[in-house]
Amino acid sequence: MTEIFKSPTIRGLSKYIPGVAESKYIPLEPAEKREYYPLSSLQKRFYILNQMKGVGTSYNLANVMTVEGMLRRSCLEEAFQLLSHRHESLRTSFELREGEVVQRIRPAAAIDFSVEFQEKYESELFSEEEIQQIIKAFIKPFDLSQPPLLRVKLVKLSYQEHLLFFDMHHIISDGTSMGILVRDLVSFYQGKKISLLRLQYKDFCQWQNSCEGQALIKQQEDYWLDLFKGEIPQLALFTDYKRPAVQSFAGEAIYFSLEKEIKEKIDRLKRETGATLYMILLAVYNILLSKYSGQEDIVVGTPIAGRQHTDFEDIIGLFINALAMRNFPGAEKTFLQFLKEVRENTLQAFQNQQYPFGRLLEKLGQMKEVSRNPLFDVELVVQNMETPEVRLEGLRLAPYESYASQISQVDVALYAAESEPGDTIHANMLYCSALFKRETIERFIASFKEILSAVLENRNLRLKDIHIVHDFAEVESSAYQDESVDFDF
Repeated sequence: MTEIFKSPTIRGLSKYIPGVAESKYIPLEPAEKREYYPLSSLQKRFYILNQMKGVGTSYNLANVMTVEGMLRRSCLEEAFQLLSHRHESLRTSFELREGEVVQRIRPAAAIDFSVEFQEKYESELFSEEEIQQIIKAFIKPFDLSQPPLLRVKLVKLSYQEHLLFFDMHHIISDGTSMGILVRDLVSFYQGKKISLLRLQYKDFCQWQNSCEGQALIKQQEDYWLDLFKGEIPQLALFTDYKRPAVQSFAGEAIYFSLEKEIKEKIDRLKRETGATLYMILLAVYNILLSKYSGQEDIVVGTPIAGRQHTDFEDIIGLFINALAMRNFPGAEKTFLQFLKEVRENTLQAFQNQQYPFGRLLEKLGQMKEVSRNPLFDVELVVQNMETPEVRLEGLRLAPYESYASQISQVDVALYAAESEPGDTIHANMLYCSALFKRETIERFIASFKEILSAVLENRNLRLKDIHIVHDFAEVESSAYQDESVDFDF
């Protein structure tokens, strides 16, 4: 499942950040029961985005899993019903009250959760084309005022093989939540007892809107406003097609791997510099973007899990946040010098990771852009590879390999994950197909590998001396130039 991962978190970097490892557990109090509750900062942004024309299913989180074995439909339906009882987010709707967007949580008894079922006559089988058509028809826009904002479908392929479809709106969920959903679903299906949740997502919203939460946000605000003071850079990647007036979310992905020899060199660099895999890939990604744009001021987005408090680890909800990582790959710097800068900038950003990205956009006046993602056009996500399948008595659940998300919320996103036992790095580049041709991204990947190999071979190489087959001059002469970008080299 492409969304079941934990993005780089403060926990993963805690050993590098003074004071973080010693932080003490401070219990949070549940919110008082009421009819309506405030939204989190990111929920407010998603609500606004959902009202935009043409957004469609761009903020749906969808997945498809294969289920092999003797599946008991009645147990599955009961498990989903129990799941909606456990997680208030699955019973939440959103509406306007006196000019303010609020969320409303329905009682568990008011939600009759059903699983749509589809099958063919016993002698017939679904073709791959038919399955893809079913997936396409299944994923559709949600009405945020009508819970549940999760729909499920079960398609019977044969006597002992099914496809299980999930479609959930991002306003109530994130990638980590998808993993929690599957884990709890399996437990309920098996008839296991799960300990009650002390807090729910509304309690996170209350904390974020409280004086304590706002004080922490205000404390971290200075770092981000200082980082983006002055002129904010806009990445000038040349595209194959003219950028649409309204952002397109049409996406495709290309998968690739970094072989064992490269992985071993990366591990050596990590040991000798104190950098993480994320920091090394971020440095190389910055150099790549600089080579293709001719710019030395680059902003790369990074999603983070946003679950610093242990009470929120098992809750389905929208905790994810985004960090805008700004770095300066100057031509005269050596790779080692630049990596040290990236490492320091990363640690500072993660120390201030609880500042809501939506609030930063408001402060910087970046909310009005409709043709592209605000503040950054590219992302880097380094994942912790988890077991891709779930086994229980008589059943096996695994990702449906023929399903891939066709939504790209930025121009280009690089995903990377270490395999188990850890001798390979699997990666993919998700790109906006309304801007780039597949062959352009294939060249992009080839250039990324060239740069990575070069700096692993000689970490004292100056950035200006890193040569790739397709440089800025070649791309400039053959691709579409964004007229909104003012080039000054």
